[in-house]
This record gives sequence, structure tokens and C-alpha cells, in this order.
Amino acid sequence: MLKVSYPALKGGASCFFKLDVNKMPPINFDAAIQIQWHVRDMKENPYIDKTTFLENLVKKYFIEWQKFMGERTKNIENLINELNKLIEFYRKQ
Repeated sequence: MLKVSYPALKGGASCFFKLDVNKMPPINFDAAIQIQWHVRDMKENPYIDKTTFLENLVKKYFIEWQKFMGERTKNIENLINELNKLIEFYRKQ
């Protein structure tokens, strides 16, 4: 069962699965996939049930993972292209 209880906090937060995933900060994949806010600082949506929370979290994770990997792929492609140019330059000498 996914429920992390925590004391009544900012805005009367009471149940982890009620957190509004759409209002979460970006996922930091370099930091072992952690959420960058403390639970007490996160926004809740009282109309979210457990299944909707999980569905929203999965969507957010996947979208951000694709963006993260896309940026990483571009960086690696640029690095490889620069290295290939250098290799060609040094071969001609």
C-alpha cells in the first residue's frame, strides 16, 4: 500500500499519495532519482486518489526521463563529433 503518513504540515498535508505531481519540481536523475522538495513543502490536491497519483507520477517520470536522456544524448553526440573532427585533423598531419 502506498501511503506515507506525515504530521499535519503546510496546508494540512496528510497523505503522500495526495501530492499533486504536476506541481512537483523536476526530478533530479543525477541524484539517484530523488524529488527535490521536502514533502512538507509540496502541494496537495484533495481530489487525487492513489491510482491517479501513481499514474501522474509515472507520466512525470517518463516525460522527464526522456528529456534528461535527450539532453544527455545531444551532449554525447556533440562530444563524439568534436572528437571525430580532432581525429581527422590529426590524421591529416
